[in-house]
Amino acid sequence: SFFSCSFFLFFFFVMEEIVVFRHARVVSMDDGCTSGVQSYSTSSSLLSSSSSSSAPQQYAKKENDCDRFGIIENGAVAVSSSKGVIVWVGKDEDLQSQSFYSNHQCALEEIDCKGQCLLPGFVDCHTHLVYGGDRSNEFEERLEGVSYEEISRRGGGIAATVRATREATEQQLLEEVTPRINALINEGVTTVEVKSGYGLDTATELKMLRVARKIGDTFPVSIVPTFLGAHAMPPEYAGTKDDYIAHVCEDMLPLVAKEKLASAVDVFCENIAFNIEQTEHVFQSATQHGLRCKLHSEQLSDMGGTKLAVKYNALSVDHLEYSSDESVEALKNSNTVAVLLPGAFYCLREKTLPPVQKLRDAGVPMAIATDLNPGTSPFASLRLMMNMGCTLFRLTPREVLQGCTRTAARALGLGASVGMIKKNYKADLVLWPVPRPATLCAMLTGINPTIIMHNGKFTKKELPSQEESFVWKGRVDAENNTTRWHQVMKQFHFPTTHTEGLAFGLVGFCSDEGVCRNHGRPGASQAPDAIRKQLASLPWSHDTQGALCVYDAGNIHCHNGDLDKAHDMYAQKVCEILEGGMTPIGIGGGHEIAWGSFSGLARHFYERGHDDRRKVTSKSDDDNSMSEENATKKEKRETKQQQQQQRGKVIGIINFDAHFDLRPVVPEVGSTSGTPFYQMHQHCKDHNIPFHYMCLGVSRSSNTNALFQRAADLGVVLVEDKDMANSSLVESLLLDFIENVDVVYLTIDLDVFPASVAPGVSAPAARGVSLSLVETYLSLIRDTNKVAMMDIAECNPCFDNDNHTTKLAARLIHTFTLV
Repeated sequence: SFFSCSFFLFFFFVMEEIVVFRHARVVSMDDGCTSGVQSYSTSSSLLSSSSSSSAPQQYAKKENDCDRFGIIENGAVAVSSSKGVIVWVGKDEDLQSQSFYSNHQCALEEIDCKGQCLLPGFVDCHTHLVYGGDRSNEFEERLEGVSYEEISRRGGGIAATVRATREATEQQLLEEVTPRINALINEGVTTVEVKSGYGLDTATELKMLRVARKIGDTFPVSIVPTFLGAHAMPPEYAGTKDDYIAHVCEDMLPLVAKEKLASAVDVFCENIAFNIEQTEHVFQSATQHGLRCKLHSEQLSDMGGTKLAVKYNALSVDHLEYSSDESVEALKNSNTVAVLLPGAFYCLREKTLPPVQKLRDAGVPMAIATDLNPGTSPFASLRLMMNMGCTLFRLTPREVLQGCTRTAARALGLGASVGMIKKNYKADLVLWPVPRPATLCAMLTGINPTIIMHNGKFTKKELPSQEESFVWKGRVDAENNTTRWHQVMKQFHFPTTHTEGLAFGLVGFCSDEGVCRNHGRPGASQAPDAIRKQLASLPWSHDTQGALCVYDAGNIHCHNGDLDKAHDMYAQKVCEILEGGMTPIGIGGGHEIAWGSFSGLARHFYERGHDDRRKVTSKSDDDNSMSEENATKKEKRETKQQQQQQRGKVIGIINFDAHFDLRPVVPEVGSTSGTPFYQMHQHCKDHNIPFHYMCLGVSRSSNTNALFQRAADLGVVLVEDKDMANSSLVESLLLDFIENVDVVYLTIDLDVFPASVAPGVSAPAARGVSLSLVETYLSLIRDTNKVAMMDIAECNPCFDNDNHTTKLAARLIHTFTLV
């Protein structure tokens, strides 16, 4: 008992909590990443921290490769929630071999990212977040032509905020900062630098830094405090700048260092603020107290501040609109980061751009920040700054994204632990529902993170429930005879039966597990509802009073990578739809849907033989026992005859696809999107059933010689993509094929179309087959009245462009129902 209890306590306390992000497009921002990164250097990441001694020229060579984000397709990231760090990064397929995943010594939580982009948390490396008051009046003045310098000389600008901040209590400042910090956090910012500088006296400067500390204690964000006592001249020191600088260095700085309220010291080196000598005085004092240096430099004029900052190994110089060639040269030979602040440039309507191309050519690392402040950059949006950095400063999306992650972290002295998705780095991660990282720079259209993690803990977790039912809704027209799909859709609940006329039953297969196992692009699991959305508003081209009906049987999901179970559930649903007298239409998902579709057909035609599940009820157990017995015998006899007839059915498989998908199943991997038709062959062989398979649009450049040979050995009827325009040949082959089977299973892999027509697929086609040809052949197959089931596969909304591919899938389903 004692030992059992001791073991339990030991196990309880040592159990490590691991969160695993799976099936993600991991945007690591690590150009030294070697696991799954496309054509990346295998050397270690250069200058990952501010203390690195690597040559800046080497850094420039890496950083100027503007098309690299350190992306790991179908990636996985494991996080120690208890330690708050990343413990593993790699391809999802390699996850099973990791000890933490397989030894059951950890408490695991798995997150299916469904192909979304997983990025490091953003770093806002320059803000004046804590302040009191409101300066919107200055906005009006600037619009009337008053310059920033003139506003400052009138007692506005920084001086106005100083007065309001001095009057506010710590609690009032914390309350005022709440909407600003929440706005940043909601955009995926997990680290924020906060400057003082609106007190300009000892008590208020310390008050601001204590509020900064409270922000980190109150909100799920890491705060990096910076002392900016030398921000402007306080009114009580008017005309005596040297005396004020002495006060900053001799009175304020020692207390800041003693209370450990800041990690760095900043100065506003400008004509309207402090000169080079005064700035150096502050830098000397900061260095003596063990604090790093930062500098507001060359925003309004060139005073040579950057060269001074480099002399003191400053973490960063910020603004830089008026930087000279000498300043750029100084940065080139340093580890100092250039922080660009497009918000202030925009608000002040500046004309002089920072020398971005010169900085780029010199290999100077560039960061982007909000400069959030009450006057010249009142923006609590780092994503807006990312867009401005591209549009105003002509930075590339890669430069901007690095500038808000790894380079911004360097500007705060955190380059060795923050800003990349890398082993032993802080677990600050954000999952974005976007197809590519550049979308975050280009589109300010209400895109919000689905998951935010800070220090290994979830601060937001809003992945849509896998069991949510799709709500059919769409356009409603006032005119007569204008019905649309969403208006005629019925819900399917087994044992729903349809006995008069034709009926179709939709069923979604929300899986891209097979695609991931086949090294394709994940995201197809989101397709069923995306296709339904496009289908909903299409016109219903039938008489609403007629006998043709359409039902929705919902979705089958692949949970926790258990594809076998998902296939079984999906096949069962297909079987139920068939038994209800309807034609199933499967909506994938990866092309692994095909094995589930065929399995459902096989169960129905070969194993169950149209079981009639309706029970026979009697009027009276006493009076009608004989009639019940006779009816039961008759029903059993008819059912047996029906089963014998159905078990003789020959299923013909017609696949529009650039790939044969005839790879054998590897036991260690399991079935994939590349194996379903070989699985069908094996099933037919095991059950002594003829295997009839026709593949249309197959690409010679997408299949190995071994696959072509296997297709020949199995008697596959094929037409290559280059021959699909020969309609007489294709139609003749189709009709001959269909003539020799009893029922047809029709499946369309959307990668049979050109990438220009179907961009949102798991494996885009270079050539493909035109929509007009596919629709012609689809109609021909449909009109034979032998199609027992159809499905659509490989639509990937994560990579779609203006819903081209989901609209294409909806159109094909619509065309199929035009009987």
